[in-house]
Amino acid sequence: MPLEYGERALVADARRMAYMFFADVFSTEVTKDFIAGMASFGAVEGSKLSEFVTMIGESDLDQVTQDVRSEFCALFLNMSAHPVFTSESVYLSGNHMIMQEQRNQVLEVYNAHHLSVDKESFDWPEDHISMEVLFMAHLCQLESDSCRSLMEEAGDDLALAASRLDSAAAAQKAFFTEHLDQWVPMFVEELSRYAETLFYQGVAEYLGEFLDGERELLNEF
Repeated sequence: MPLEYGERALVADARRMAYMFFADVFSTEVTKDFIAGMASFGAVEGSKLSEFVTMIGESDLDQVTQDVRSEFCALFLNMSAHPVFTSESVYLSGNHMIMQEQRNQVLEVYNAHHLSVDKESFDWPEDHISMEVLFMAHLCQLESDSCRSLMEEAGDDLALAASRLDSAAAAQKAFFTEHLDQWVPMFVEELSRYAETLFYQGVAEYLGEFLDGERELLNEF
């Protein structure tokens, strides 16, 4: 049964926050403040992230932060024997290298939505996982805004808000199906295999479960 606009806006907000979380943890090393903030993270009981949250209160925060930051470098900056690659091109292109046709495809999508990557602040390929989930977060924000406009019943603006909502939903489903869901499950599998800290083990678990939920939700759009 379709969600009411108010409930749908809240769901879109929660999804946007999840996408933003993944963008943060895969784009750069986390800070001590970020790790400290994880103490209030609403992790599912029994999950690896829940174990990590418990560990924060029982361990030296500086050491935990250093361990997580070191693992980011080991996993994602190729500073280990088993790096985990973070760009769609590596998983789906014929030569398994960065900056291949998949990067060009997502760049076209971003351009179609009048978005561009600020290379001064984001020095990764456009098909990097952080950029792809940031794009999904942007679409979730558009969905939430459109739902709230429809709740206000703003006369002639209703048709425009309804059109924007349909467009945001269609864009999410298309991008998830054609891009994220084509390669991120493989990324999750690799991360689960090679992560040694509870933090990145937990992030892998959380991302895998989040993808399952997104797949089910977007199929209803």
